[in-house]
Amino acid sequence: MAVFNPVPTFPISGEGADALNIIKISWNFVSTNLEVQNSYRVLVYLITDTSTPVHDSGVISSSNEFYDLPSSTLINGNDCVWKVTITSGVISRTNISFAHFKTLATPVVTIDSFGTIGQFYTFTATYSQAQSVPVKTYQWFLYDDNDEPLETGDIIIGTTISQTFTGFANATTYKIDVKVVNQNDVEVTSARESFTTSYIIPEDTPEVLAVSRPEYTSNEVDWSGVIVLNATIQGSSQYINGKFNRALELQNGACLQLDLANYNIPRTFTQSFWVRHSSSDTWKWQVLKNGAIAYEVGWDIDKQKFFYERGHRFCLSSPVTIPNEWYLVIIRPDRVNFMFFDGLGQETRRFEFR
Repeated sequence: MAVFNPVPTFPISGEGADALNIIKISWNFVSTNLEVQNSYRVLVYLITDTSTPVHDSGVISSSNEFYDLPSSTLINGNDCVWKVTITSGVISRTNISFAHFKTLATPVVTIDSFGTIGQFYTFTATYSQAQSVPVKTYQWFLYDDNDEPLETGDIIIGTTISQTFTGFANATTYKIDVKVVNQNDVEVTSARESFTTSYIIPEDTPEVLAVSRPEYTSNEVDWSGVIVLNATIQGSSQYINGKFNRALELQNGACLQLDLANYNIPRTFTQSFWVRHSSSDTWKWQVLKNGAIAYEVGWDIDKQKFFYERGHRFCLSSPVTIPNEWYLVIIRPDRVNFMFFDGLGQETRRFEFR
């Protein structure tokens, strides 16, 4: 005798489906003797009661290997199973075991409101789902103003939906969205949001290198390889009279951030800057690589200590009281110095971290 049977294809393994939408149930008709499917009947049950169907399609004369379960036939928040009976001629067969799915409301993901966006920014999004199905993975996408893709984030496993993008041009409009897949493999993408960057580009004031060339009784001046980097200030700051006529004062725990993502920085790169201590402030200088902190130096007002952190290395100075004066911070690949000078420009104290 010829054998034919229906093989469920979707949903079969607990997939989530929104009961407010049409749920497409499908199967394959398998035959060993070229039988033809004449009709089908789909029955849906709650998993807690497989004797009384919550939906019966009735017998439908069709060779289609799918059935559109009408929207709002079920309610969200239930575990359901289904079977299909098909006929070929006068013979009918039902799939051997129930296929399983869950009725779950479609999740919603919304990109959180932006602050002022400079050369880099950490975007976040809020996810919700009525039956509390958690996030499994997410992925961010960056576009130009014409919706052309610029950058695709990694597929991240986790529930905190965030991504740092770097290298934004000033006064430029971009767009961004995020795709989330939850634990029931339901995928949802946020609305695509537009933003325009805004940050101050300081005047270029690179230093030149003067090298004595006694064989020519002259000095050689070299300005090749000068790197001009733009920093972003997180927190409160102001420009005041100080070193080099106008100086930047960080206030109330502000942080000056320098992102090296788009620069080829040599290993011999040295940074130096003047800082003025305030008895009520903590300040930090962070150097970032692709949005992540590569190293951080600063002054901790609570501990009354300087600190330097790089990779797995964290150093603290001994407790110290410093006067309300300007001091020089020099960062090199192998060490960091905090240097103090008297009114004649002579170095009076130094704290060095290696």
